[in-house]
Amino acid sequence: MKWLVILMELVAFSSFGWALWTWFSKVSKPKGWEASYIKINAHIWALANLLAALSGAACKSLGFTISGLALLLISICLFWWTIATFKKEKPAFAFSQRATARLITSGTYAIVRHPLYTAYTLTWIGGTIATQCWWLSLSLLFMFPVYRRAAILEERDWLGSELSQDYKSYMALTGRFLPGLK
Repeated sequence: MKWLVILMELVAFSSFGWALWTWFSKVSKPKGWEASYIKINAHIWALANLLAALSGAACKSLGFTISGLALLLISICLFWWTIATFKKEKPAFAFSQRATARLITSGTYAIVRHPLYTAYTLTWIGGTIATQCWWLSLSLLFMFPVYRRAAILEERDWLGSELSQDYKSYMALTGRFLPGLK
């Protein structure tokens, strides 16, 4: 089971790294400290997750391991479904100027407004549960507030754009990070 956890974490973190370094639009550079914070902390916490999975202490309870693996799988599927939703159009990295001119409300965006941040968060939760190294839950304390801040700023940007009415309607139908939680 330990090797399955390691494999799932490697798939998730490699996917996110691929997006970070090659997929996101390079239209504008991120502003402020937050984008660097995300990049640095994501690498640190990914390494911590992998080391925890490699340790003999990980994966004691089969139920927790399977639950964590399920969250990791959901995270990976959500991430790649979101990538496919964009097709050739690429979004900007967090804290960058919006790269897309149109509002996307199909695919994963029909379920939640920020599916990439949801995928990242599910990976931190899934890795913690799968390894049962509960100190890894600190990754949420370091990462989720920054994802939330990025989401709020992105929503402010949409609400200040020519598509503000469309975005307000969209907000009424979808949760920010989870379906049904506005």
